[in-house]
Amino acid sequence: MTELTTPFERYRFWHNQSSLSAIGERLKIWVERKYCLILLQSLPSNKGRSKLKIFEIGPGTGHFAKISTAMGFDYFGVEASRPIANELKSRGLRVENGTF
Repeated sequence: MTELTTPFERYRFWHNQSSLSAIGERLKIWVERKYCLILLQSLPSNKGRSKLKIFEIGPGTGHFAKISTAMGFDYFGVEASRPIANELKSRGLRVENGTF
């Protein structure tokens, strides 16, 4: 097995797994959320967040959308899949169905 030494290598390993156990799937979600949080924490402090707009193409499961909204950023996403867009909207996220 390849040694996974950097955070990026560990993320790519878990992200590319097509078949995971229930524990592996939970760990994958935790890793994705952690990387979203690290990225967002590197942006401006609380008083500047409400003015910072985040636009995401393909929010998928909505981890990044949920975390960025909870941290006070002005988030908007565009999702090509209508069922996924509707699911994210039902969770209170600003997501529209569409393509470019």
